[in-house]
Parts: sequence; structure tokens; C-alpha cells
Amino acid sequence: MGAGGRMSDPSTEEKDILKRVPVDPPFTLSDLKKAIPAHCFERSVIRSSYYVVHDLIVAYVFYYLANTYIPLLPTPWAYLAWPVYWFCQASILTGLWVIGHECGHHAFSDYQLIDDLLVVTKGAAWVACMYLIPVLGVHMFFVLITYLHHTHLSLPHYDSTEWNWIRGALSTIDRDFGFLNRVFHDVTHTHVLHHLISEAKECIYIEPDEDSEHK
Repeated sequence: MGAGGRMSDPSTEEKDILKRVPVDPPFTLSDLKKAIPAHCFERSVIRSSYYVVHDLIVAYVFYYLANTYIPLLPTPWAYLAWPVYWFCQASILTGLWVIGHECGHHAFSDYQLIDDLLVVTKGAAWVACMYLIPVLGVHMFFVLITYLHHTHLSLPHYDSTEWNWIRGALSTIDRDFGFLNRVFHDVTHTHVLHHLISEAKECIYIEPDEDSEHK
């Protein structure tokens, strides 16, 4: 149906579609490159590195200002300041992403090795294997440790009239993760002591554990 409920002419619609069909442009890629001044194709490592350093410095400045001064602001102003920081930091970090993206197009420098080393562009599968899955593993261990050390049939449960800090700290349990005990800096098999005296790291994680073996 056309405007006002009138039937559209099929032949007219067909002509409109044909007008939108892509056609060959009146120029070639070579023509475009020839029209661009030669100096635009000069890739300077120094200039490109300046952009990287500049963006990193600006990102740090934003971080420093936000971390130092936003917590000092009164509550209403802090609520306004954080979105401003998020926008500014996201903008400058997007600029860094663009630089990395251009490395993938070999536009950072004349040296392919430098461009590749800066971003190590190996595709989504490489990123997943090298970064995403290990990060998920960290969260898996975090949840596992938290669950196992605070869940056991022998652990008591207190209501608000019975609970106090020392009872809460003692309502945890040590777990033996084997060789991972050392990998996790001994927090797994000395977890109860970690809750009781968390500031004495070396004494908690090493000495009491060794002394207990002789008792």
C-alpha cells in the first residue's frame, strides 16, 4: 500500500530498488592513494610512541585526580564527579585502543615487529585462551575458597542474640588444597587463623601450622 492507502506500482518499486543497487565507484583504491600527500604515509615510531605515552599520562592523571579528590567531595558532588571521571577515562582509554587497533593495520610504525609486539594481535581465540579463561579461573577459585571455608556440617550457626565477632571468626574451617596451599600463600589451610589474626601474615601462615604438627 502506498501513501493514503493507494496501491503501489510494482514497476516503480522495482526501479527504486535498482537505484539502490551498488555500482562500481568512479575511482580505484590506487587513485585514492595517489590523491593523498606522500607524507601522510610516513609512519614515525617517535610520533606514534608520543601518542601512547601521552594517553598513558593523561589516563594516570585522571586516575590520580579521581582517587585523590573525589572521595573528599561532599556526597552530592561525588555522585556527579564519578560519571565525569568515567566519561573522561573511557574516552582516553578508547584512544589507546585506537592506537592498538592501528598497530593491527601496520599504521603505527614502519616495523611490523614493533606493531605486533605492542598489541600481539592473534585474534579472539588467543585473547580467550591467554586472558579470559584464566580470569574466569580466578573467580572460580575465589568462589570455591569462599564456599568451602565457610560451609561445613560441623560449623555452628548463630542468631543475632548469640553471635559475636570471635564466634563468627571461629565459624570457618581450614581446607587442604594440596600443593595449591603454597600457591595461594597458605591462606587455605590456615583460614581460621586468617580470620582471627589476619595482620600477622607470616606467623599465621607458617609458624602455627608447623607448630601444630608437633602437638
